[in-house]
Amino acid sequence: MDDAFERLCAVLTDECERQERLLVLCRDQGEAARQRDIGDLEDSTAALDGLIRETVEAETARDSVMHTVVDHFGLPPERQTLTELILLAPEPWSSRLRQAQRRLRAVLNELRLVVRTNVSVFRGVLRIVGRSVEYLEQFRGLDASVYDAAGVESIHLEREPALIDQKG
Repeated sequence: MDDAFERLCAVLTDECERQERLLVLCRDQGEAARQRDIGDLEDSTAALDGLIRETVEAETARDSVMHTVVDHFGLPPERQTLTELILLAPEPWSSRLRQAQRRLRAVLNELRLVVRTNVSVFRGVLRIVGRSVEYLEQFRGLDASVYDAAGVESIHLEREPALIDQKG
């Protein structure tokens, strides 16, 4: 059983580290959005995507070792929690599991705050983008071919004469 507890502590430590990296990336993403730095925003979003995929994959390993431990104690589904395992586990496992739980709770609480802040920043940015798109929509029907590559009206346009000579 010691081997199962050791594996459980290891996967929980790995999860803590992933969540802490996730927190850093979410902070970076929010800062990039506030600074309107598209490059940094894309980089942090790509890194977040990779880390989220890694987290989902690691969940399988965590579930497997968790089932081994809860099956050992014969816990019913409603009691298959980390808190219950901490109460039932012998030392030193109980202390290690409690430490991992505290660490996870702390980072998840902080992560919630950062995500809420980021959501409001992103909503503000989306409002600005939406207004910009609405503004640009008014020019959709204009003929862009009347301008040259520098954005200057082409001199080859057929225009009505500004003055009429004697011939009319």
